[in-house]
Amino acid sequence: MKVGIFADGIWGLNFIKLLSSDKNFIINFVVLRQKIDQNIFNYCNKKNLKYFSFKNINNKKNINILNKFNSDISISMSYNQIFDKNFLNIYKNRIINCHAGALPFYRGRSPINWAIINGEKKIGITTHIINTGIDKGDILDQKFIIIKKEDNYKSILNKCYKLCPKQLYGVLKKLKNKSIKSKKQSLISKKGSYYFKRKKGDEIINFNESYINVNNFIRGLVFPSVGATFFYNKKKFKVNYSNLVKNKKIKNIKNGTVIDVTKTKLKIKLLNAIIYFGKIYYKNSYITDLKKNFKKYSILKGKNV
Repeated sequence: MKVGIFADGIWGLNFIKLLSSDKNFIINFVVLRQKIDQNIFNYCNKKNLKYFSFKNINNKKNINILNKFNSDISISMSYNQIFDKNFLNIYKNRIINCHAGALPFYRGRSPINWAIINGEKKIGITTHIINTGIDKGDILDQKFIIIKKEDNYKSILNKCYKLCPKQLYGVLKKLKNKSIKSKKQSLISKKGSYYFKRKKGDEIINFNESYINVNNFIRGLVFPSVGATFFYNKKKFKVNYSNLVKNKKIKNIKNGTVIDVTKTKLKIKLLNAIIYFGKIYYKNSYITDLKKNFKKYSILKGKNV
């Protein structure tokens, strides 16, 4: 089976490595994002794989270049351009994608972040056929990763880096053997859900929220995402860890108030609890002594102020 690949990032590289080790598949070409992933670029050179990078994948000239390879199927793994009708008419039902969301739910961008922020107990990994709708093509395979209390964006992302390429590879083998059937998303839900890419300002903490909401928010935005953010003395800080101190409503104290400060922890009043922040960063540098930066009974600013 001849395969064309559109790829970026760790999961893209992992998939290319899997496929290149199987003699039943021939990688016709690899298309990288315009901002080239150096690791994939180096691997393509090492394995003598044909590669391209296009400013506009839907340009007629670029479509014709790829069409000459006569691929049986093409794979999209973390590629960032949307294929238009002209492209899809040529590759009808022959481009598949792996999406880190439980389609038809969590269509769109940043599905891992949103799933954790929304307090989901599991996240879906879905391989589907690409059509003209955003993440609306028929499902070929779907698996789930349990989101544990200790999980955050980074830990779930690392699991997806391994599972997505393996799932895609498994689907390709079944397609080659004609042992797989697609499933319409409407059989799961006619409506589904769509989430937009998180934008600047979405990362700011709301101290008027409950402990569960704030904790999920922080877990969902840890590095390599943007990091949950608050302000103090006109400086911007990012927090990479939080935990519950106690469920307790405290009257006459404003939400966002620092209840106590130690070298490594800030205890902060929320709507219905006291939370502690750890692993706090300023300008990408870890703060080793919080007592030098924060004062007891001061107020942290977020969406609450």
